[in-house]
Amino acid sequence: MRRVCAELFRGLNLRVPTEPDILFSALCKEMTKRHDRPVEHRLVPFPAGTVSGLWVATTDRHLMLIEANTAPDHQLVILGHEFWHLEADAGRVQPVDSTEASALLAPSVDADTVQKIATRVAARTNCGQDDETASELFGSMLGSKGLHWLEDRGRSLPASSTALVHRLHASLGLPEGPGAPQ
Repeated sequence: MRRVCAELFRGLNLRVPTEPDILFSALCKEMTKRHDRPVEHRLVPFPAGTVSGLWVATTDRHLMLIEANTAPDHQLVILGHEFWHLEADAGRVQPVDSTEASALLAPSVDADTVQKIATRVAARTNCGQDDETASELFGSMLGSKGLHWLEDRGRSLPASSTALVHRLHASLGLPEGPGAPQ
């Protein structure tokens, strides 16, 4: 898991901070290198009480559908969660048909459609609690490592905190921390 996470970030050459969409697209590009089809993300306003993310394999791509109505740092964790489902199950799933996949991308997707497709996706992957736990862990790892690119570098730190923040970021393997000299 750590190796996969490190590999996804190794090739990124993005300015800090960067827009969430740019970071998510770059990570999807890195996942594409690991799999047989393009990996793309879409922000989708899922109905309340359904899901916050969904990996949908189609015949020509892997779609990572992420809840649109949440903070970018949470979206990054959701993206990581769905990436791990892909990483763990890529060779064992049957693609959904493009009509179903396009229904999920409709601006006014209804809860029944989401629930029906999410249930079918879960059934086809034999996803159990251990798989969900692993996906949550990977999502947290990706979110922690990727937060560096989403941070607002414009905020100021008290001078007394700057050195501590730099040491913490260095110990976590992050190139720079907030408030670092530009």
